[in-house]
Amino acid sequence: MATLQKIRSRGGILVAIVIGTALFAFIVGDLFSSGGSISRSSQSEIAVIADESISITQFQKRVKHNENLALQMSGRSALTVEQQESVRENTWQEIVQEIVMDKEYNNLGIDVSSDELFKLIYGNNPSPIITQLFQDENGMVDKTRVLSIIKQLIDAPDGTPEKAYWLNIEEQIKTSRKLEKYNELLQKSLYTTKARAKQIFESSARKVDFSYVVKKYNTIPDSLVSINKSEINDYYNSNKHLFQQEETRKIQYVTFNVEPSEKDRAVTKKEIEKLKKEFNSIVDNKNFVDINSDIKFNSYFFKKGENTNEELDKFMFSAKKGDIFGPYEEENSFKVAKVNDIKMLPDSVRARHILIQPINQDYNTAKVKADSLANVLRKGANFDKMAREMSADKQSAINGGDLGWFRAQKMVQAFSEACFSAKKNEIKVVLTQFGAHIIQVTGKAKLEKKVQIAIVANDIIT
Repeated sequence: MATLQKIRSRGGILVAIVIGTALFAFIVGDLFSSGGSISRSSQSEIAVIADESISITQFQKRVKHNENLALQMSGRSALTVEQQESVRENTWQEIVQEIVMDKEYNNLGIDVSSDELFKLIYGNNPSPIITQLFQDENGMVDKTRVLSIIKQLIDAPDGTPEKAYWLNIEEQIKTSRKLEKYNELLQKSLYTTKARAKQIFESSARKVDFSYVVKKYNTIPDSLVSINKSEINDYYNSNKHLFQQEETRKIQYVTFNVEPSEKDRAVTKKEIEKLKKEFNSIVDNKNFVDINSDIKFNSYFFKKGENTNEELDKFMFSAKKGDIFGPYEEENSFKVAKVNDIKMLPDSVRARHILIQPINQDYNTAKVKADSLANVLRKGANFDKMAREMSADKQSAINGGDLGWFRAQKMVQAFSEACFSAKKNEIKVVLTQFGAHIIQVTGKAKLEKKVQIAIVANDIIT
C-alpha cells in the first residue's frame, strides 16, 4: 500500500488522460460507426450500441469497479456526488469505446504488442502516462526509481489495490497508444492536392487596385424617384424568393398521460420477487442494492415514526436484523426492504472539529498530520486553541471548532457517521472530500433505537 501512496498524488493526471481518451473515442466512434437504436427490449437493458445489448447490471458493476479505482487513486474514503456522476459518465464512455472503437481497431489491425507495451513502460520514450506519474519536480523521470516501483506493483498479489492499480495503468497505456495510431491514420488520410494548394496561393497573392464612389440611397428624396406598376411587377416576378414565407399552422391538441399498465406492474413485481429470494441470503446488503436497485443505498438510521411509509416503519421497529419486508409498491416502483442494522443512537450530537485541508489533493499527508495532532490532543493539548490556530474551517475556528448541535443528515456521510458512533469527548480522525477532520463529540442527546434499512427498488416502466 505504501507503494501505491507514492504515486497516488499523480492519480488525478491519470484520470484526466483516461477521461480525454474515452471522450475522443466516443466522438470519433459516433462519426465512423453506423450506430444502433436505443431501446429497452427487456427490463434490464438500458441501451443497444452497434447491435450489442448493455444491461443495467453490467453497467453498474463497471461503475462500482471504477469508483473503487478512483478511491484508490485519490486516497479518499468516499466520493462526492459530483465525482460519482463523473465516474458514471466516464464509465459509459469507456463502454462505448470498447464496443465502437475496438471494432474499428480490429478492422484496421491496430493493436499494441507485448514488446511495444514494454517499451512504452521501460523504454527511452515512455508513454505520457508513465511520464506524468513518475516525473519529479523538474520534469525528469528516474528510470531506476520507476523500475523499482513498477516491480513492486507488478509483483503485488492478485486482488490487492496495488495490483488493480497497475493493471488499470497498463490498460490505459494500451488504449492511449491505440488511439494515437488511429489519429495518425486519420491525419495522414487528410491532405491538400497540388491544384488546391496552387489555387490558395494564387488567390492570396493576387492584388487589385480600384477606386469607387458611394452615395447612400436614403439621401435621395422619394419625390425624385418615379416607379410605375409594371416595374413593381417585374421586380416581384424576378425576386419571388425574397417574399416566400414558411407555412404556419394553428394546432389544437390534448395530452394523454402514459401510465403503467397492469401488465407492466406484473412484470416489475415478478422481477422484484426474484431479487427478494437472492436478497434474503446476501450478507453485503449495500453492494447488492447498489448493483440491483434503481436507487442507491441509503445509510441513514431512522427513528420510530420518521419513515413516511407507515407499514414499513411499523415493520422496522418490530423486526430483527436481516428480516425482509415486501414487495410493496411506492412512488411508481416495486420495492423490497431489509433490516440492515439496528443501533442505539442519539437524535442529535454536539461536536467540534479541526479541518486539515490537503495540498495538491494529497489526502494521505493531510491525514498523517491530523493523526499527529489528534495524538497531541489525547495527551491534553487545548482543542480550542489548536482549532483557532490550525483549522481550515475558519467559520467554526473562531468558536474553537464548535459546530453546535446537529442531526445526522445535516453533515456529509463520513463525518456524520464518525460523530454519531463516537463516545463523548473521544478524539477521532475521519477523511471527507473536504480533507482530514479531527473530531470531538462534546454532547449527545438521549440514546434511542434507530434502524437502517437496505431497499431494492425496481421502477415500473411502461
